[in-house]
Amino acid sequence: MNLKFKEDHSHFVTKLDSLIQYGQLIVTDCQIKNSYSFLKDKTTWKTQVISFLRKELLPDGEEFIKIFQRKNTDPLSEFIYDQEELSFEDLEIKVSNLSYIKNLVPMIGGLLSKSTKSKPKSIQDKLDFILYQINRDFNNLYYSIEDILYFNSIPYRDDEPEELANHLTKKKYVSQKEFHNTWVKITVTGAAYIERKTRTQETKRKSTSQKHIDQRIDEIIIRLKSLGHGQEIIFEELEELKSLNKKLSKKNWRQILQGKLVDMGIKELLDKETIGSVFEALTDEKLRLP
Repeated sequence: MNLKFKEDHSHFVTKLDSLIQYGQLIVTDCQIKNSYSFLKDKTTWKTQVISFLRKELLPDGEEFIKIFQRKNTDPLSEFIYDQEELSFEDLEIKVSNLSYIKNLVPMIGGLLSKSTKSKPKSIQDKLDFILYQINRDFNNLYYSIEDILYFNSIPYRDDEPEELANHLTKKKYVSQKEFHNTWVKITVTGAAYIERKTRTQETKRKSTSQKHIDQRIDEIIIRLKSLGHGQEIIFEELEELKSLNKKLSKKNWRQILQGKLVDMGIKELLDKETIGSVFEALTDEKLRLP
């Protein structure tokens, strides 16, 4: 699903928070207002929310409006509450739905930033993807597996969201919401599993990246020697970059690399063109030199 903000995420959340607070205020004030005033405030608020969702999301916010308009699926509610109580409950549910939208947004790939990860295809990939998404804040909220798959354009069969939820529940990775079999919240066991798996994957990626950098540095040393740059200090500096790559973050390592290359330029060990080509070979970015 190719959704975009009309402005940006920060603006969207700020406006959403104000509407959530307005809805909560109506809930609080309803006990001291008459039914007419309550219904008027509720109707005004609902109109503002729908208008906001429709205008602030491109190409449109109709899918979020559907979430906002969801009703209670508890089969007992109609027998327990009278019409006035049902109207009040409906408002509480819609305020909750709006909060849910706020928490769902960061789970939608491509909405906050360009998604470079491939979409999960296997069942295990889908299970891990779901756990990763609902563990973002490790809060006490339930999330719809169907929403997570749908808004991330991940294909699924008719009964698959419920089957995935049941499987994760049997593993004790999630707990399911009463009357909502596809709605789950992560457990400590589930959070521990996905955090452990994420760390393992990050370690593998970092190891692969380090090997790639080491290989590039070796190739650069060979090339510099062939070009007649035989100063030992150049090769010592490049070899040091190998060890630093294992200790520093990508951003800090790149800053160290830039500093060393600029220093070599000042000392006239390498010319600007060579410095630029070395930096680009190791970072895939161009270096701007004065």
